Amino acid sequence: MTAPSPAQNSDPGLEGQIDDELQKKLDKIIEEEEGTQSKFSGWVGVLITLALLGMSFVHLYAAYGIIPASTLRPLHVAMVTALVFLIFPIGKRFKNRIMWWDVLAGAFSLFAIYYLWSGGEDLLERNTAPNTMDLIIGTGVVLTILEALRRTNGPILLSITLLFLGYALFGNYLPEPWTHKGYSLDRLVGHMYMTLEGIYGSAVDVSSSLIILFTIFGAFLQYTGAG
Repeated sequence: MTAPSPAQNSDPGLEGQIDDELQKKLDKIIEEEEGTQSKFSGWVGVLITLALLGMSFVHLYAAYGIIPASTLRPLHVAMVTALVFLIFPIGKRFKNRIMWWDVLAGAFSLFAIYYLWSGGEDLLERNTAPNTMDLIIGTGVVLTILEALRRTNGPILLSITLLFLGYALFGNYLPEPWTHKGYSLDRLVGHMYMTLEGIYGSAVDVSSSLIILFTIFGAFLQYTGAG
């Protein structure tokens, strides 16, 4: 004769409470790892959704058609950076709000790409000796990307990035074997912003042509209930 199995607690209210508590813990862990993320409804949510869809269609077209690397890579970075400033707030107390500085930073990210495109071959050829406007825009791009990095990944990865940038600028003051000839700010910004070997290098090439497609496909499966 088998012993009766213990009664199962089937209180739906208790199960819902446990699910809510678990979800809150998961949200907290995600925020600690990926940064605070805003959630919008109404017309703001619609506009951001349309922007995300537009970005998806651009990359789907790039997978089908031919978009030059000098066009696709900067566009990819600009769209992602602009959306980061809208979705990830500068701090937790600004969650679920879009502030004027978020709009300004996002608009600058898009303008910087327009400036890069409008400069044409002349701009690319003067990457070793950028003029004053090149330097201002390029420095702004580096700073906005660093802030986007902080918002989405926290201070650790930002600190590592700043360490390498500092090494490029001030490594000539270090003793052997870590010293090098040193790079001026003009040369560093020109290389990072005005060539396809800095910000828009091979990592962005893979991200804009392969990783983004898997991300879109995964999101499609998730929201259609297929995966």
